[in-house]
Amino acid sequence: TSEGIDVGPGRDNASGARIVGVPVGSAEYIKEFVGDTVNKHRARLNHIVQFGNAGHTQEALMLLWQCARPRIVFLLQCIPYHIAPEAFDVSHRDLIDAFARIVGASADLDEADEVTLGRIALPFRHGGQGLTNPSHVADQALVANWAACAPFLAKTAPALRRIVDEDPGPRRSTRDTASAYRRDRALGGPCHGFARPAWDTVRGLGAEEKEALPCDFAESTSQDFPVKGLQRTLSHLEHGRRYRQLYQAASPEVSAAMHSLSSPHAMIWHRVCPFEPRLQIASHLVKMRIRQELDLRMPCLTDA
Repeated sequence: TSEGIDVGPGRDNASGARIVGVPVGSAEYIKEFVGDTVNKHRARLNHIVQFGNAGHTQEALMLLWQCARPRIVFLLQCIPYHIAPEAFDVSHRDLIDAFARIVGASADLDEADEVTLGRIALPFRHGGQGLTNPSHVADQALVANWAACAPFLAKTAPALRRIVDEDPGPRRSTRDTASAYRRDRALGGPCHGFARPAWDTVRGLGAEEKEALPCDFAESTSQDFPVKGLQRTLSHLEHGRRYRQLYQAASPEVSAAMHSLSSPHAMIWHRVCPFEPRLQIASHLVKMRIRQELDLRMPCLTDA
């Protein structure tokens, strides 16, 4: 705890536990947990791909967006990206690979430029494919979760009133006083020392972020933040920034397509659940539409 008291037995560098789906423990344990989760996720992605290739492209894409993508984004709320950056990056590559296999565009996306790959990671409202890159919103997710939880914990749990402290001081085991030690300062502070840097990074992105986070990290537990919506607000700002960067870097033709696809309702078909026949779109038409949105070649037309 922040009072310097370890209420459990001595722990090694790889110890931890899973609590409500989230790893709690050493950085080594958390990193291994994320890696295992990504590996399990890959197997589930393969099932979605098989479903899509069986003639259910529209439904498979919805599963990818509604079910597969949020699993990794949820972890970012509680796990600093920089503890397991390789695993988080692999999770995004797996997601893109599954997307490419579902729409039959693996060869095209293997050769795609950074603008095309960046557009896939944009939300639908920006003409993207809604497959969020974890590295793009990691700090925003961690900061929003901190703002939602830390003030409440500091006010209701006396042992956590100094939860923002960078160095919690020596930890004294109540079961073994000989295990007292001082944590390495590099690992000190909440979220293994990554909460403050994430907070400072997000606040430094612009005036709107600073308005959403109106105080320094040291004062964050004394502020009342919205219980819901903060992560969405911060992520929207980041996605808007990335959309503008991609728009500037794209060719005139792709820029025009980006502008058109980001107009209201242009991508609404992606969100429609085909629960009845009149809402279902044939798989070959879905694949053609995806290629059109990403400015990929049309084999059914160019091969004629």
